Amino acid sequence: MKLSNQNKLMISSVMLILVCFGASHYFYEFTSQTRLDTMLYFAVIALMVIGVWKGVLLSLGISLLMIFALGSYMLGIELFTDTSQPEISITHMIIWQVALIVASYTSGIFHTQKGTIIKQYQFWAKRYNELVTIDPNTGFDNEKRFYFELNEEFKRATRYEQQFTLLLIKIKNWNEFEKLYGPDESTHILRAFAANISQATRASDSRFRVFDDTFALILPETDAEGTETVMKKISTENEAYALKNKDRYISLTFGFGYTLYSKQLDDYMRMFNHALDELNQHVA
Repeated sequence: MKLSNQNKLMISSVMLILVCFGASHYFYEFTSQTRLDTMLYFAVIALMVIGVWKGVLLSLGISLLMIFALGSYMLGIELFTDTSQPEISITHMIIWQVALIVASYTSGIFHTQKGTIIKQYQFWAKRYNELVTIDPNTGFDNEKRFYFELNEEFKRATRYEQQFTLLLIKIKNWNEFEKLYGPDESTHILRAFAANISQATRASDSRFRVFDDTFALILPETDAEGTETVMKKISTENEAYALKNKDRYISLTFGFGYTLYSKQLDDYMRMFNHALDELNQHVA
């Protein structure tokens, strides 16, 4: 699998952080481990943490303040004390200063790349959710696809003066069923219910799962009498279901609401809302 440039840069940043930590630890073991060496060693580790957590600007800013403080300290030792042997040598001081800058920069780059990758993941996850139009439990199209297809059918009926019906079906007390029997049995029942809906409708009909407990059918060239026939088939064929473990049967009850296409309807959403109102009245 080919890595993206961001992933390569993030892996490089991790490697540099590890190298920086390892080099700092090795150098600390090599030094005389004075109090100042110990403080600078833990300062390098702290900068790594700050860089990973807050980013390169803050970690670099703190590292520059540390370098300034270290230089001021060494200058004060040189000017105001009589000691001939400083706590750490100039060479060691320069190495620690470089370590502070490298630690803050590499850990800050890691923070930046981590944020970029998270944003990319969120973007593609959103795109995936927008593109997925199939309900995994029933195989029917989902709510996003439903609104698109209903709008297309509404425009087609308006343009060619055709008839169609929007039928909504709600499984009563579905939330209580899910709580009582759990996700496995719920998925089993949904798949059986979806299969029965497919048998009760024509190949030209469109089937959707619009909410957890609500299904929609777009029935082309179907009048009120034809819609009542479909409702009767669905009610009859779904009277009893065997649970997944086959130890008992359960009964499901349904609510229905439908709207026939009419030129008096302004748009497809008004048609949907009309059917939904009728459904809610039936269920109540």
